[in-house]
Amino acid sequence: MRKRLRVFFNRLGFLKANEPVFRRARLWSNIELAKIAPHFKGRVINVSGWADEDKFGDVYRNYFKGADEYLVSNLGGGRQTGMQITLEDSLDIDLNTPLPGGHFQAYDCVSRIPYSSMSSTFSRPQRTSAT
Repeated sequence: MRKRLRVFFNRLGFLKANEPVFRRARLWSNIELAKIAPHFKGRVINVSGWADEDKFGDVYRNYFKGADEYLVSNLGGGRQTGMQITLEDSLDIDLNTPLPGGHFQAYDCVSRIPYSSMSSTFSRPQRTSAT
């Protein structure tokens, strides 16, 4: 992963001139996410994550190396076929309806990686035991 990021950093000058505008934002957000994602612990969910691919040959699951559990949700759930991979199973979460009770406060990190220029990652503070 880090080698791939170095390649992307080296290509940034080329990308600025020749990469389509809509891909530049994704490249930037993937680089930034790769810096912070390994620090997230516990249960992580990629909301509306389609096939979980980052469009640069990797999957977002690999960004969250410290996660105890990593899940992907999609409208309708089930199998999702992406551009490069197939995600065998995903959770059914409809973002236009109230969140089902089993998902409320069930995750330590919720990541929504939209097709637009911004990524949103929200983390619940980790509970520490009193000594």
